[in-house]
Amino acid sequence: MLEDYIKSPEGKPPSRGSRLALAKLLKFLSDKGSSEKALYQGRKDTSGAEWTTIVAHYLLSKLAVCSKYTLDSHSFSKGRIKELCCGCGCKERLSGDYIIYGDTSIGVPSYWHGRVDIRMDVAVTVATEDPDSQGAENSSFSVDVESPSERMMMCKEQIRARTIVFSFLQQKNQPDLNNFLIPTIAMSKSKVAVYLYDSENDIFLETPCLDLFLGDEFLKVETIITLWLVLNFKYCCSGVPDEILELGFTADFFKHTGPHLEKYIANVNAPCNYQPEDKWLALSVLKDVKHKVQGINNI
Repeated sequence: MLEDYIKSPEGKPPSRGSRLALAKLLKFLSDKGSSEKALYQGRKDTSGAEWTTIVAHYLLSKLAVCSKYTLDSHSFSKGRIKELCCGCGCKERLSGDYIIYGDTSIGVPSYWHGRVDIRMDVAVTVATEDPDSQGAENSSFSVDVESPSERMMMCKEQIRARTIVFSFLQQKNQPDLNNFLIPTIAMSKSKVAVYLYDSENDIFLETPCLDLFLGDEFLKVETIITLWLVLNFKYCCSGVPDEILELGFTADFFKHTGPHLEKYIANVNAPCNYQPEDKWLALSVLKDVKHKVQGINNI
């Protein structure tokens, strides 16, 4: 789509969704300075909850055709929700029509459940470095280490589990999608990584950590385009390449869940009312996926 536009700006993508997606990207790039300012200022002295809000409002929603998003209400106290303002310095009140707070839990009753920090057409996990900040005791992931890449690495197992379950959720809710290679985004204040799981073919893919910024203030265009492609996967993703499918290399999630796989297909929900019964399946099977990921990423 981008290559065609660069070669011939007069040409238009064939589908309405693709045209809307391209318009979103071009609009963002033409005025990315305002988002850069908000994100740069927002990285300073903000809690994990505030950073999550700023990322959703000033970056992700501006790149997505479907800009609606829900923030995890567990990460905010009730009083904090009403008073929260943008942390970039503009003091814009980010509430009401701007933000929806709600239950972002996803899962399969009796098996596995978790919460995502931002739910759009994709799931977003924000790895924060301030475990004592507002809402951190309830946030979906928070650690206290030096490197942003370390923070991303330490929560990989949780993100992989969410990615797998979210893919089954999208397959259930949107059965008419062209393919079910569904992405999940993981972010810190300086890094981005993308995880993808195909719930039809049992294939898991992930990217290395990507720099969000070029230097201290400017957004890295390559990463912005990656986020744009992921957020608009309905129009930009063609599924698992044939070269990978032909190798027959899978994550083995189907194998490990065995007869319980049908529960993931039929009973996955959002929000999820978790009622543990089969404890053996909860996280142990999802952890086994990590042993399969490295090989396929090296292909």
